[in-house]
Amino acid sequence: MFVCLGFMMLRMETDNPNRSRESARRPRIGSRGMTLVEILVAVSILSIAMVVIASLFPVAVNYQKRATFIQIASLEARGMLDGAMTNNYGSLNVGTTVSSVPELPSGNTMTVTISPYPTSDSTYLKLVTVRVSWPGSKLARYLGGMVVYHTLIAKPSKEGNEVYADI
Repeated sequence: MFVCLGFMMLRMETDNPNRSRESARRPRIGSRGMTLVEILVAVSILSIAMVVIASLFPVAVNYQKRATFIQIASLEARGMLDGAMTNNYGSLNVGTTVSSVPELPSGNTMTVTISPYPTSDSTYLKLVTVRVSWPGSKLARYLGGMVVYHTLIAKPSKEGNEVYADI
């Protein structure tokens, strides 16, 4: 009969009632257990592997934090572009405005630049550029970053819904 205990298989001798107790206690020839050195080697390899895996967690958390910053900056920049596209073309004044995003680390800047496109003489197209940047920390400079979005906004014609641009 076999009994499974964890990773070891034990064979119970129940078919020979005349077997003495001493012979039942002696290990069989060729079956030996693990030595203390083997156990120590296995435990040390396992502990080294666990230390390496555990050291990767802070790096993963920092990269997740950077991804969150990129997402916040992208949403803010897209919101500014959407606001510029829904405004009247005449209300888009050429120039630059600077503000900050409260959800990003301190020291961040959001710069919205509106300029005529392709030259300063153009009156039918305006280039809107939104740039959001934030600094990293002293220990983790890679947490800093920048997101830049551009769009062209055309002056609508007075003839209807069609847009004519002088490119």
